[in-house]
Amino acid sequence: MKLANVTLGLAVGIATGVSLVLMERQNQSLGAKARVGTSSDISDDLDIIKAQMNQIKDHALTIKEDSTDFAQSIGGDLKTTLGEFKADITPNIKRLQGYIENIQNRGNEITNFPTKK
Repeated sequence: MKLANVTLGLAVGIATGVSLVLMERQNQSLGAKARVGTSSDISDDLDIIKAQMNQIKDHALTIKEDSTDFAQSIGGDLKTTLGEFKADITPNIKRLQGYIENIQNRGNEITNFPTKK
């Protein structure tokens, strides 16, 4: 569940970043009537995109670290739960084995009981 939330957050973040860049570019193109983009404008846009890509990369690394910690905690919880389950059922298994041995011994006694002819 947490991984799904993190993935959803990453997708929303990427979509928001892309839409903000597109909106900003559209506003700039509407504000400048016949203005031709200069190399500094293109360079500025590339710098913005580069900075946003770095933020996305950092966020992806954070997600990776969080998911690793989450997976380890789930593994530990599962191991603890299985250990407790085993501890709970072991006495019951031994008691059932005792009952089975008792029934087998009674069966042997009945089989070996002398019959009158």
